[in-house]
Amino acid sequence: MINQGYLPCNRQVHIKISDEELKLIRERMEQLGFKNMSAYIRKMAIDGYCINIDFTAIHELAKMMCIDSRNINQIAKAANTYGWVDEKSSMI
Repeated sequence: MINQGYLPCNRQVHIKISDEELKLIRERMEQLGFKNMSAYIRKMAIDGYCINIDFTAIHELAKMMCIDSRNINQIAKAANTYGWVDEKSSMI
């Protein structure tokens, strides 16, 4: 598999496309999050497909876990400081 990072490119391939085809290429690039048309066209020519995975749900779960871990740390700090925890002391 080809490295997905920067590759020095020293060859050119020229193709002719219609305005409609250019519009479709740009729309698909945008859908997949590509900003570099050359990279997108190389990827499609070599692999024939791109997979775009939506991680928004995972990011939301990670954010909630971070909030919960902060709360747990606050409760642990109160328990270690006072030797016990009640509803008021855990809301630091």
